[in-house]
Amino acid sequence: LALFGKDYAEYSSVFAENAYVYASGVIEKAAYNNRIVKRYTSVGYLSELMASSRFKSLNMMFELGSVNKVLIERLQKVLISNKQLHQQLALRPATRPYVPVNFAIWDEANKRKVEFFSGDYPVELGADLITFAEEYPEVEIKVS
Repeated sequence: LALFGKDYAEYSSVFAENAYVYASGVIEKAAYNNRIVKRYTSVGYLSELMASSRFKSLNMMFELGSVNKVLIERLQKVLISNKQLHQQLALRPATRPYVPVNFAIWDEANKRKVEFFSGDYPVELGADLITFAEEYPEVEIKVS
């Protein structure tokens, strides 16, 4: 896999069909030849990231033309389902913190983004959230 180069050997156990993975690292100038290089510091399953305390927020950006009543109602159902899943998982010994869910709308024609005030919500990487992401590819979903 060209994206990872020699790192593939170290992280190959993570790659599986239909798996959601995350990668974090740094991009820096190499000391020896002044070229830009990428160095991965962590690669794993997205579900592990979201279940850990390292998961700090969920960011959702919608294209202006994609926002309609159907999308909003579907998102509401996903967030309610996510809350129920979170409550079930919270019964386990580990604490499962609420995290900020940030919403923004992107206007491609005018190259402008409007961010909306958000609160902290219970977020889990459940089937509903993954299905929502697949159903609405025009919605950009990022975790940090």
